[in-house]
Amino acid sequence: MTRLIRNPDEVEVAAVTVAVAAAMMSLSSWQVRKLIADGKLRARNTGKAYIIPVAAINDFLAGSDAPMRHPDSN
Repeated sequence: MTRLIRNPDEVEVAAVTVAVAAAMMSLSSWQVRKLIADGKLRARNTGKAYIIPVAAINDFLAGSDAPMRHPDSN
């Protein structure tokens, strides 16, 4: 059943762009793309951009208490 959304605040966001994900994770867009490329963050490539499920961000952030390092550091 389809319903009319009268208030945008009623909408629960299911997926975000790389830029929004970066802001949510306090990382740069480049770092988020690197996490996606390394298979550490689930995302779907739409051809021009990635769509990242909010659940994937939550899973990634909940996955470890270890300090985050720059993706290129050893």
